[in-house]
Amino acid sequence: MNNHIAVRSKILYLIVFLIVSGLQFARASDNSIYDVKISLLNKFQFGNQPVDVQILDDKAYILAGMTISRFNVADPGDIKDQINFASIGGVDAMAFTSRYGYFLSNGRIKIFDLTANPPLDRGYFDTQNAISKLCVLNGYLFLLRSDLGLFVYDIKNPEMPILKGNQIIFGDPNSMFIKGQSVYITSSNAHFEIIDYTDPVKLPVVGTYFMGTNFNDVFVQDNFAYISQGATGVQVLNIETPSSPRWVTNIFSRKSSKQVVVSNYYAWVNDDNTIQAFYNKDARSYLYAGVYDNEGASINRIAVINGKYILLCSSDGYLKILQISYNY
Repeated sequence: MNNHIAVRSKILYLIVFLIVSGLQFARASDNSIYDVKISLLNKFQFGNQPVDVQILDDKAYILAGMTISRFNVADPGDIKDQINFASIGGVDAMAFTSRYGYFLSNGRIKIFDLTANPPLDRGYFDTQNAISKLCVLNGYLFLLRSDLGLFVYDIKNPEMPILKGNQIIFGDPNSMFIKGQSVYITSSNAHFEIIDYTDPVKLPVVGTYFMGTNFNDVFVQDNFAYISQGATGVQVLNIETPSSPRWVTNIFSRKSSKQVVVSNYYAWVNDDNTIQAFYNKDARSYLYAGVYDNEGASINRIAVINGKYILLCSSDGYLKILQISYNY
């Protein structure tokens, strides 16, 4: 019975989705003042395709095959000081503080002191397989496992992580975003949860949402959560009241949205082999503002720097630096 209700809810959602889509794109015409131009500024070739990029303290960390590279991106137009972490081995996920890097490799979290040049190996601790995501914030390391959910480690002593708590996540969790005292987690079966980590032992679930198609990724800005969900674009939820996330609108990209980043009043959607820009100063609506075509190569991951540059991990083996130009 519950399965039938869920199916009917999804069908109703898709019908509303298609109606609103036409209205939103109709509103987006004749708004050239908000258009942007995204152009290729520079690119770096790797032996393997880069699959992830993270930015912290004017440093960009790029994961490509067996290598993690670090670039100084204080001036994205003149990226320099490349350092390779050659001794880590195969890495599946990574997270950083201003001093330490935590890298998932063969079921272990390897710890490196980033203040040394080259970075210095500070040991490891064992985990289990099935970890899909790492994050670090406020003295805690967050591990997301597709089978057992969220694990939180105290890393106030950065080289001796201590497991504090675990929270089972419904479905197959695949992405998380941490802001303030909350962890926002999506699962591939269109499930979204908000977890309060004020008490990292209890980790209570304070909000849930289930509606739509498969969720891929989540980004949180102000009181809104942006959830990419493939062919049906990006759902925007009002999360001002965490106990009752509320659907606000959908950003309808052209192909299959994998990731969304919100910066400088724009939502940047990684949509298969394009990056699409949507002006959304008011999160309840949006205007289509431009596109970057990656010439058929898939876009694995993007990061946005100050609303002025985009770092793009491309399946053709390049890290591409894109410049954003505005009309206003």
